[in-house]
Amino acid sequence: MDDKQLIYQLRHGPEEAFRALYRTYRLAFVQWAMRLYGCRQAEAVDAFQESVVILYEKIQGDELPELNSSLKTYLFAIGKRRLHKQFSKEMVVQHDFTGLDRQVEAYSSQLEVSELGREIARLVAALPHPCNQLMYWYYYRNFSMEAIANRMNYKSADVAKTQKNRCSKRLKKLARQAGLML
Repeated sequence: MDDKQLIYQLRHGPEEAFRALYRTYRLAFVQWAMRLYGCRQAEAVDAFQESVVILYEKIQGDELPELNSSLKTYLFAIGKRRLHKQFSKEMVVQHDFTGLDRQVEAYSSQLEVSELGREIARLVAALPHPCNQLMYWYYYRNFSMEAIANRMNYKSADVAKTQKNRCSKRLKKLARQAGLML
């Protein structure tokens, strides 16, 4: 069934079209989200379900634009926005910087911790992949090096630790450029 037929059936047809859309793209989306965002399977499934509902509502409400791409690409774009929004919120909201070279405490008198936290979160988000992901998992989600190594398909926790050290140097360089001393 091509995209136009699926859209027509989703708009006018039986509920089976919705199930077909769900079954067709679920596994690919979940694998893609876990790989790209390093999220857990449950988070990826939630994002997929929200994305399918958004797509379905757009189709039902005649709000679906003329597609220049496949329905799959459009669905994944919705999911990408959902995941990006979810993870960027988490990075800004959380302010647990335990272990960040313990130097954050030294600067709390110069800057409010919340301001420093927002600035550090912005800098972490500005790091290139995989550094942004690794630093987020380590400092914001408190993942162990073993867990990070597994998620990022590194050979060992030592490899993850070496990569973290490289990423920390990048973060410190960005912080210096931003006028922060970490």
